[in-house]
Amino acid sequence: MARSNLSDCFRLASILAVSFFELQNISSLHKYFNSDNILYFANSAGEVSFSESLVSGFEFSRRDKVGQVSLQMRRSPLDIYYHPDLRQARSSSAEQPAYTMLYDVYSLWLVLFETGMWSRVDGFLEPEITAGEFRARVLTCVEQNLLMLIGDGHRDVV
Repeated sequence: MARSNLSDCFRLASILAVSFFELQNISSLHKYFNSDNILYFANSAGEVSFSESLVSGFEFSRRDKVGQVSLQMRRSPLDIYYHPDLRQARSSSAEQPAYTMLYDVYSLWLVLFETGMWSRVDGFLEPEITAGEFRARVLTCVEQNLLMLIGDGHRDVV
């Protein structure tokens, strides 16, 4: 993710937060949100217009209602955007917990972290790191680095 100005960071974060608010407002789950699901468009000068960004990747989305069935997804490097509870269940023979809005919020949190850092979250991965350790590493970075990069308003949201 190329670094842009702070206004772009805030604009993109706002668009993403509002998109998820609207999605949750209609009781729907995205279920596979990650930074690859953000579409950026360039203006006629070739500059990315963050105010025109869209959320995509709704192949696995569904309504958040009792009895709704979720499709089983193949493992992917993008599984790092899953909540630690889901990642732990996927890596073991444990039964998969029911997907909730909280899990979408976790994915959004990671993407908001990426917008603040202007870098992908997979750079915080190491071989054999657990989902909980990964989450703790990102939290530490939020506490130690985001204030300096984007100020306390965005950092506190993340």
